[in-house]
Amino acid sequence: MDLTLPGRALEWQQRARAFAETQLFSNEVQLELEGKLPPATLDRLRRAVVEHGLNGINHAVDVGGQSCSQLELTLINEELGKATGALWALVPHPAVALKHGTPEQIETYLRPSCAMQRRACLAVTEPGAGSDPRQVRTRSDRRGDRFVINGEK
Repeated sequence: MDLTLPGRALEWQQRARAFAETQLFSNEVQLELEGKLPPATLDRLRRAVVEHGLNGINHAVDVGGQSCSQLELTLINEELGKATGALWALVPHPAVALKHGTPEQIETYLRPSCAMQRRACLAVTEPGAGSDPRQVRTRSDRRGDRFVINGEK
């Protein structure tokens, strides 16, 4: 069995390593000491993600992503994960479910997410559930043409 990494995978690995070494590592101490990075630094880092072509790595080129394979994503994440303080999270992985949206949803949510113009978040933790999504009781209920959130976070 040949376990040699394909050339494209090696290129992604090297790109991610260079990004981590030149952009992320230099911010670790400040993040550790202050608990956060200044907004200007975060803005610069987000621009650097796009400049290094690491935006939308888990989505197709036709929606603004990079079309990375699972192997390539693994190698990228391995390199980014060498940075402390969850700095790796500056390179987002827009929700895969977005690729199944309507054309309007793809234009509204997926493309801007791949372009680093918007970020998503998820609230899982709640009383009695901790961070186990199987125990989450909060739900959204349709009320006419709207949704109402029922639960406590």
